[in-house]
Amino acid sequence: MFFLFHHMKFILLQILFKVSPTLLLFYSALILTLILRYRRRHYYKFSSRVPGPPQWPLIGCAKLRYPGPEGMVKQMHYYVSYFRSVGYRLICTFYGDKYLIFPLSPSYINFFLTKILKKSDVYQAMSNLFRDGVLGVSTIEKWRVDRKMISTSFNYSVIKTYISIFFEESNILVQKCHPFMQAGEAFYPGDLLNLSTFDMVIRSTLGENPRAQDHSDHPAVRAMMDILNSVHTRLSHPFLMRNFWSSLFGYNKLEKSYEKIFRDFTRDIVRRMVTQDSQEKSFSFAAHMMQNKMDEEDLITHVVNVVFAGTDTTKTANFAVLLMLAIHPEVQEKAYQEITSIVGFDKTCEPSYEDLTNMSYLEMIIKESLRLFPPVPIVARQVSTDKDKLEDLELPKGASIVLDIYTLHRDPNYYPNPNQFDPNRFTLIESAKRPIGSYLPFLLGSRDCIGRKYAMLQVKTVISTLLRNYRILPSRTCEKMEDVELLVQMTSKFAPHCQIKLELRD
Repeated sequence: MFFLFHHMKFILLQILFKVSPTLLLFYSALILTLILRYRRRHYYKFSSRVPGPPQWPLIGCAKLRYPGPEGMVKQMHYYVSYFRSVGYRLICTFYGDKYLIFPLSPSYINFFLTKILKKSDVYQAMSNLFRDGVLGVSTIEKWRVDRKMISTSFNYSVIKTYISIFFEESNILVQKCHPFMQAGEAFYPGDLLNLSTFDMVIRSTLGENPRAQDHSDHPAVRAMMDILNSVHTRLSHPFLMRNFWSSLFGYNKLEKSYEKIFRDFTRDIVRRMVTQDSQEKSFSFAAHMMQNKMDEEDLITHVVNVVFAGTDTTKTANFAVLLMLAIHPEVQEKAYQEITSIVGFDKTCEPSYEDLTNMSYLEMIIKESLRLFPPVPIVARQVSTDKDKLEDLELPKGASIVLDIYTLHRDPNYYPNPNQFDPNRFTLIESAKRPIGSYLPFLLGSRDCIGRKYAMLQVKTVISTLLRNYRILPSRTCEKMEDVELLVQMTSKFAPHCQIKLELRD
C-alpha cells in the first residue's frame, strides 16, 4: 500500500511536469472556481431568484481597475438607483468575496433594520477604532447590555444640560469665522466645524475643554481624522477589508498608532476626573457611565465610540445646513425671522431647551438637509443564521444587508423633484404621507442612532447662533445645488470647493 501511494504520487508529478504552464493555470483556475462555487452555493441559490448587476468572476461587481473610494460608491449608487427605478425591491451581488443584498423598498428596509441586528463583518475594518463598543462588531447580547447602559446618558434631562456648552462653543465659532467675514473671503467651513464640534462632544462626554478651536492642530483631532481616512480607504476596497491584506499593506499598524494617541488622550482625562470635580464633569457622559462601576478600558472604549460618532456626523449635518441656507436665501430669511421671534435680537442670550424645541421651521430645514446629505449614507447588517426569511426567500447566512440611504432619500416615489431643497417636505402632514423606512438619517428600530436628540439640539444651537450673527452667502464655486458635491464614504464629507461667505448682521 505504501509503495502504491508513492507510485501514484510519482505518476502525478510526471503528468504535472509534462503539462504546459498555460494548461496548468487553466486547471488551477478551474479547481479554484469549483471550490468557490461549492462554498458559495447558498449565495448562488439566492441569486437565482434575485436580480443584480453584471459581475466578474472572483471579484463580483468590483471593477478590474480600482476607481477609488468615491468611484466605488458612485458605482453602487448607480446600480441601486437603476434597479429601484425599474421596480425591483431587492438586488444582490458579490463585491470581492463579500456577498451583498440591497433592500430597495421602505418595507424591506424596515424589515431588515428591525429584524437583522448583527452588524456586518465589513465593519471589522473599524475594529481598531471601535473595538467591541456600541458602534463596533460585538455580539448581540453584549450590544444589548451596552445600549441599555448608555441610553440612560442620552435622555433629555441629561442632554438639556449640554445646551450651555453648545452655545459657548458656537460663539467661539462665530469669532473664528469673523476674519473670513472681514476679508470678504469664501472659505471651507468644515475645518472650523470639525474643531468646534470636537470641543462640544469632548466637553459633554468627558467634562473637560480641549480647546481645539484655539489649537487647530490638536493631536487628538488629527489622529481622529487620520484613522477615519484610513478606515474610509479600507472599506471601499474589496480586499483591504480583510485583516490579512490590511496588515500586509501597513493599514492596521498605522490605525493602531492613531488609536493609541486618541485613547491616551481620553485616558488622561478619565483619570483626572477621578481626582478633580466640577459641575461640567458631573453632568458628562463619562461621569454617568462611571456610576456603572465599569473597567477603565471599557469606559474609554465607550467614550471613543461616542466621540467619533458624535463629531463626524454632526459636523457634516451643520455643514449641510449652512450650504443649503447659503444657496436658498429666502429659506434663510424665514429661519432667521423664526429664531429672532423666539430668542429676540440680543445675540448674547442663550436659547433654552424650550426655545430650541420651538424652532420648528429650522428643524424642517435640518431634516431636509439630512435627507439630501445624510452623514451616514450607507449601513450594513449581517444575516447570522440559516433561519431568517424575507417573505418566501431564505436569507443566506453570512450575507451582508447593505442599506443605501443616500439613494433612498432621493427616490422620486417619496420625494418629488428629489434633488431640490424643500423644507416643506417635513411638515407634519407631508411627513405622514411617506412610509416608515423612507427617511433614515438616524435609522430606526432598536439599533437606531442613540444620539439623535443630542444631534438635533446641537445643530439647532450652532445654526441659530451663526444666523443671529451672520448672513450665510454662497461662494462663486458653490452657487447652486448642482455645484454641491458630497464625497460619500463610510461617512459623508463635502468636496473642497463647497465654500460659503459671510456678511455681518446689524
